[in-house]
Amino acid sequence: MMTPITAHAPAKINLTLTITGRRDDGYHLMDSLVVFAQLADVITLEPADGDHLIIAGGQAAPLMDIDPRDNLIMKAIIAYRNAAGWAQPLAVHLEKNIPIAAGIGGGSSDAAAVLSALNRHSPTPLPPDELMALGLTLGADISICLAKHFQSDIKAWRMWGIGEKVAPLSLPSLSSAGLILLNPQVSLSTKDVFTRLNFPSSSKLIPEQAPSDLSSWLERGNDLLPPAQTLAPEIGPCLSDLSRLSSHQGYRAHGMSGSGATCFALFDTADQAKKAAGSLEEKAFWRWAGALA
Repeated sequence: MMTPITAHAPAKINLTLTITGRRDDGYHLMDSLVVFAQLADVITLEPADGDHLIIAGGQAAPLMDIDPRDNLIMKAIIAYRNAAGWAQPLAVHLEKNIPIAAGIGGGSSDAAAVLSALNRHSPTPLPPDELMALGLTLGADISICLAKHFQSDIKAWRMWGIGEKVAPLSLPSLSSAGLILLNPQVSLSTKDVFTRLNFPSSSKLIPEQAPSDLSSWLERGNDLLPPAQTLAPEIGPCLSDLSRLSSHQGYRAHGMSGSGATCFALFDTADQAKKAAGSLEEKAFWRWAGALA
């Protein structure tokens, strides 16, 4: 009999995101520096007579009226069953701590955490490459989230292609880094942001070899910021608030993650990030500060 499983799904932060091209099928190609935060959703899986999903936590409200069958966790469970032939019904409890549609990979990380947990406990586990391929059928961001589960000690990752290509990076300056995350309580559709992306038909030349230092990465910024700000002007005040922290000890950079609207400030240590966060003005923004996962 399967015992209860608890899985943590950390928030995925794109410290940079460069759009490098567009495929004939409409998918955009990218090159991105990714880290994960200790901020995480917590998922518990228990054997049951039938599948059901319970959602709680500070960011649960927007999911309450959505059909559980449309939740990426349940889609991941069904996909895994079909691939591995393991039909155990599950009671799923999701403690939702990551804002939805916020550019920090909450749904994708949830799905990856479930796939990884099921595979560790399955009587017929899939090889890592098959699990990665399965994740890609559910969403491009799931590959990088699965990679984090495979190598949990890695702090920095490169993600490119449509998101299916991932590799660990050696960036020692991120080993003790901390983040402030700020969201203006705005949800953004990734599809809507990409639809408004003004990208030329010619590809952007990006060296095959990834930068070897953090500063070179951070100079790239995020190509999705302009279309995201068109849809959510509230991103501007978030970035302005974070830019004012540049005089604080340990500050490295600030920007927007993914397709937004969550913005970040990067510091050398988590303590420095937490201290700087205390100086932010009190606004109706969602806020988190802490260490990298």
